Amino acid sequence: MKQIKKASTIHKSGNDLLLLIEDVLDLSKVESGKMILNEEEFNSTDLTEELHNLFYVQAQEKNLSFIIDDTFNAAIYNDKTKILQILKNFSSNALKFTKNGTICLEIKPLDATNFKISIVDTGIGIAAEKLQSVFNAFEQVDGTISREYGGTGLGLSISKEMAEFIGASITLESTPLKGSTFSLILPISEKRNITIDIDEKKTVDEVTKYSSDIDSSQELYGAKILVVDDDIRNIFVLSELLTSSGAEIFIAKNGEEAIQELEKQNNEIDIILMDIMMPIMDGYEATKIIKNNDKSKDIPIIALTAKAMKEDKEKALDAGCNDYVTKPLNTDLLLSIMSGYLSKR
Repeated sequence: MKQIKKASTIHKSGNDLLLLIEDVLDLSKVESGKMILNEEEFNSTDLTEELHNLFYVQAQEKNLSFIIDDTFNAAIYNDKTKILQILKNFSSNALKFTKNGTICLEIKPLDATNFKISIVDTGIGIAAEKLQSVFNAFEQVDGTISREYGGTGLGLSISKEMAEFIGASITLESTPLKGSTFSLILPISEKRNITIDIDEKKTVDEVTKYSSDIDSSQELYGAKILVVDDDIRNIFVLSELLTSSGAEIFIAKNGEEAIQELEKQNNEIDIILMDIMMPIMDGYEATKIIKNNDKSKDIPIIALTAKAMKEDKEKALDAGCNDYVTKPLNTDLLLSIMSGYLSKR
């Protein structure tokens, strides 16, 4: 019995990891602008059949009713795969957050030019002030959600980007303790020629003001570097990388400690590697304080974070970061950027 439980835990962990990898791959496609539009003609019943096959049994296992109401029942010309991916995300969330009642898949015409596909549930619902934030990458309603229900906080963000890419939009209506309705609004259209790409404004290349072709070890040797990160694994990797090039490393586990360490070193730090998401004081706030201090304002700050959306990068730069490198780190790129800044000393 104990072995079966262990095997079940391993299986679930494997599935969770697979879902995370798939979400990250989807996010990378969105961010790099490499998503491809594959339009085809299909019927709305194709969607209802596939979603029924995927979720009906799961709903039964939770003693939930899975209802289909397709009053549209017509041909659709769009990217079927992406529509299904969005609806699967809506349906998975509905199953996850509904303990009693029903989940309903509705497809209905809105007007002469648009129709709507909705997933309606009787789940836990979402507070009004949280309705927009659920579409932000890596965000959930609150911290207890990921602990109790799991998930990465990527699905709805990816769905929103995909919807815009296929010429659709997403709406959300919800009442706490009563349920939620996620709707995909699509145009009623015949075959059309579309050669659009993800909006370039939504993608940003690595922000690198400086880079250097000089051997990085030459610039790093003797440099005083403050590493600010709450994850001991990241601190270890960066410390090993930088000390091997002869740099002197100082460590802080949050923004508050970083400011204290700067004062302790009389602000004689050559460069700061700043994580963004940290307890007590995050990287945004710490950067603002450092840059508003005449004694430390000229120290280059490179943001190192897994938050890779364009708005996250802009937020870091607006806070005062000089550069931005996403995790997992490309160490060659990081060392090149650091060398560029250090060569300006």
